[in-house]
Amino acid sequence: MDLIKIDTDGHELPVLKGAARIIEESQPFIVFEAGLYIMQEHGTSFEQYYSYLTSYDYHLFNAKNDKRIALGNFFDQIPMRSTTDIVAVPQKHCPKQKELQRT
Repeated sequence: MDLIKIDTDGHELPVLKGAARIIEESQPFIVFEAGLYIMQEHGTSFEQYYSYLTSYDYHLFNAKNDKRIALGNFFDQIPMRSTTDIVAVPQKHCPKQKELQRT
């Protein structure tokens, strides 16, 4: 499996957790919809998504502008009142660290 696309209106984190074996074994690219208001409504947080995906050596990017999303900038990258798609990229497919620093 090369790609997982998730759009479950706030239930993305449980879906990701349910896909743990696939994520660990196949390391697919993952695209999921995120909005801070949706996370808040469902009692989750970006920190939970970040912690879960980085534990599998993923880097997160905003699909709209290709900027890396991390704990220090997620408020700037994920809208409060709307949504954006986040692309989770396995480390093995990620640009070199120097390239990431330019984003």
